[in-house]
Amino acid sequence: MELLKRNIHMDRVRNQNEIQFTLEEDRNIPDAKPDASMVISDMGEVTLEEIRPVTDQVNVRGKLQYQILYASPEEKVPQVITGEIPFEEQIHGEGIKAGDAVTVHAQLQDLTTSLINSRKISIQSIIQLKMQVGELYDEDTTVGVQCEEPIEYSHTGLEVLQTAIQKKDIFRIREELMLPHELPNVVAILWKKIRIGKLEWKPMDGKIGIQGEVHVFVLYETSEEENPVQSYQTVEPFAGTIECQGCREDGILDMLCDSSHRELEIHADNDGEERCFGLEVVLDLTIQMYERESLELLSDVYGVTRQVKTKERSAAFRKLAAQTQGRQKLNTHVKCNAGGGVRKILTVDGNVLMDHQEIKDQGVMVSGSVEVEIFYQSVDREMPYHSVRESIPFTYTCEAAGLKPGSVYRLRCHLEEVDASMLDSEEAEGRAVLFLELLAFDELEEQVIEEIATEELDQDTMNALPGIAIYVVQNGDTLWKIGKRYFVPVASIKEMNNLSGNEIRPGDKLLIMKSYGN
Repeated sequence: MELLKRNIHMDRVRNQNEIQFTLEEDRNIPDAKPDASMVISDMGEVTLEEIRPVTDQVNVRGKLQYQILYASPEEKVPQVITGEIPFEEQIHGEGIKAGDAVTVHAQLQDLTTSLINSRKISIQSIIQLKMQVGELYDEDTTVGVQCEEPIEYSHTGLEVLQTAIQKKDIFRIREELMLPHELPNVVAILWKKIRIGKLEWKPMDGKIGIQGEVHVFVLYETSEEENPVQSYQTVEPFAGTIECQGCREDGILDMLCDSSHRELEIHADNDGEERCFGLEVVLDLTIQMYERESLELLSDVYGVTRQVKTKERSAAFRKLAAQTQGRQKLNTHVKCNAGGGVRKILTVDGNVLMDHQEIKDQGVMVSGSVEVEIFYQSVDREMPYHSVRESIPFTYTCEAAGLKPGSVYRLRCHLEEVDASMLDSEEAEGRAVLFLELLAFDELEEQVIEEIATEELDQDTMNALPGIAIYVVQNGDTLWKIGKRYFVPVASIKEMNNLSGNEIRPGDKLLIMKSYGN
């Protein structure tokens, strides 16, 4: 007697934790730079240099890279200083060991810069690190039995998710951006913002389709005395594919995207003039794809001429509970009164912070905020560049009815669009569109037969059973249960009682004829 097995390949999170910490620095303005009268804007990015799992913790080493744009009373052109603050942190997790597959996602929760005096700037930041220890595992699932002796067996239908693909990849975006003819040549880039928007994925056979937009803003220095600073803004659509062996069009795709490299360099055009920007963006992709698998799980076995004994174990499976998408529109009013009011909005940027997630009756509720930054040119020609930030709180429920408090899910939240328009000379309306993706799983626990053996039927048990009987069906009875009780094949019961299907009702009378010894 041999059990027929089928392997189901799955992944799970074995451990997860998150921490927050602060980084602070008082930065002296380099001697070669002029005095500062005002911080115009700032931006920062967290880079992780080492992720090292050891016993019961993960050691993380990285740095905060920052840029600060400031105004000087001595110069018409805004000034930039850059720097970095290194850090080393530990994220604790019981059971972690060296060699584990650990991922850590870093997010800059807050960056605040302010003048201490004309030669010193205070930098304060809050950084969040989210750690996960994942692993792949296999369940050897019993789907049948091969035996020369007459036996009866039943199956339980089960739809599960199998992990088909788990890999990392990159996607490069390269574009050449030409300045419009009405804008002067570039001497130096002063400030730049590069943001990805409207990012979409599509599973295909053997590859993954990708499309989106790159939003580019540049504040640059010119050689013109009257207009020493100019700005340029564009939106560049992109599309392409990522080769992905084993990918299927009907697969369930779960993508995590970060951007580790965003660069903009000045290039000469065909006439040798500095009027071209070389754009390069690298998207770091974590790709997971799941496939639905229909299982016929061997659930029970009994013998007709011999006793069958089985050994069972508990097995864990996943089933797709929900795969939903949603959008939420947000807006707020923003005061832009620095510099005497707005002459022109130059660019709008934003950042999403998720504070809380919770499973509710209707699905997964998420709350957080979108920080919108409006960078504008004011009417004050002596101090023309300013920025203002405003947080827009949000609460959204991704629909997935029936989830349990301990259900496993992955929620991605992207800033799809952000812009602003003036309501009057000193007030703007900031707008944002959030795009949310939810992938939720039901955790299933099923008994799996892992061993099977036969032995001689107990004679006392068989002698106690009548050779022929009329059985009255009770509540909860099935043909399977009755056949197992009397060691009679289900097909024989159906044949003796002229039954075309398996349906029986309490009170029905069935003719049972013992088959042992036949």
